Amino acid sequence: MGQTPDFPNKILFMIGIFILLALTIGIILLLHKSWKDLLGMIPSGRIIAYFIAGLLLMSALCLVNIGIATFFKSITWQTNSGFSWPQLRSISQYMFKAVLTEELLFRGILFYLILRKLKTKTACLISAIAFGAYHWLSYGAISFNGVQQCYILLITGLAGYAWAYAFAKSKTIWLPIGLHLGWNIGNALFHPAKGFDALLVIAHQKQLSPWADAILSFGLGLLPNLLLLILLKHLVSALQRDKRSAQQP
Repeated sequence: MGQTPDFPNKILFMIGIFILLALTIGIILLLHKSWKDLLGMIPSGRIIAYFIAGLLLMSALCLVNIGIATFFKSITWQTNSGFSWPQLRSISQYMFKAVLTEELLFRGILFYLILRKLKTKTACLISAIAFGAYHWLSYGAISFNGVQQCYILLITGLAGYAWAYAFAKSKTIWLPIGLHLGWNIGNALFHPAKGFDALLVIAHQKQLSPWADAILSFGLGLLPNLLLLILLKHLVSALQRDKRSAQQP
């Protein structure tokens, strides 16, 4: 059975979240002299709908990716004897803290301030580059070769762009939190994640040529976030239409 992250890591997460929330509140009070929910953090029916929709949408895109990889690699999956269902709760708690920390950092109050000064696409691009560069550190990629570093920057940066765009259009940080969490938890069920066992493990797979494997990996890195950017426009428009309909007498 996989081990949960150690106690010091939990403490660091909580300290990081506390600092980011304090920074958020401090900047808002500095700007407006009173509290104003600039990040759409206070739950409402609309915000909860955004969160759930993001969670389900990105989980579905994750499953599509797994399905494509399964098809092209002829993967046979089997249940992991080391996995236990209570562990799913621990995975979800750990992922939520990690996602909340990253979203407050990259799609939080600093991104909001950039968004006020620049065009949406430019602000999202800045957030994306910062998010991609951050993953060089989190993946330990500083020592990787240039091609690997460019791949990580592109794939994680594209995810960062999509999630920043989600915040910009929905006006709530809970949509990118839902998207980010759906992707991370979905992947954790098929791939071991920092101290946790996966629900399923690969029993057998076909070995592709290095070039075919590289092309497939590149495509799977791009596909979900390109689809997400297309779907986000429809998702935000649909939820905004529902909101307007509910407000009409």
